[in-house]
Amino acid sequence: MFSQGVACLLRQETSFEIVGQKTELDQAVAGIQKLQPDVIILDVHSRFDQPMAGLWQILTALPNIRVIGLSLQDNTFQIYRVQQREVKSLADLIDAIDDES
Repeated sequence: MFSQGVACLLRQETSFEIVGQKTELDQAVAGIQKLQPDVIILDVHSRFDQPMAGLWQILTALPNIRVIGLSLQDNTFQIYRVQQREVKSLADLIDAIDDES
């Protein structure tokens, strides 16, 4: 129901094209790898047994993808991304932490 509601709302925006909806993690990851969408929207309270493991699979398979996690329980969203950096010193690690705050 969550995905159908979000899809219905987004279809009203002509600048978006919805290319798929999945409720099972393995099917979702396979579809994402095949279709390579620009953005993925996830229910952060989904039925996936291990949602963070699935998110990691998605982000490592397609590191440039934007993943937005929506929570209907508290009306919030999170944005997830992968960013790789080479860490040669403690200063590099501190810079990476500071960039995220």
